[in-house]
Amino acid sequence: SDMRVHFGLGAAAEIERVELRWPSGTKDIVRKPPVDHILVIKEGKGLVESRPFQKVTELAEQHKETK
Repeated sequence: SDMRVHFGLGAAAEIERVELRWPSGTKDIVRKPPVDHILVIKEGKGLVESRPFQKVTELAEQHKETK
């Protein structure tokens, strides 16, 4: 199953921090992560990968260009 969590920021333009509390009881904090990105956060290691999130409309345009 998909382990991703997707959430919006409303009118906010940036994120102060993302705080994760894992089932084991440990906590990871990622400060000032980029917006409009897919973040990969691993328990005990914090942010290990960040890549831009492609909106559905952008993906559709790319698909049209390859035809």
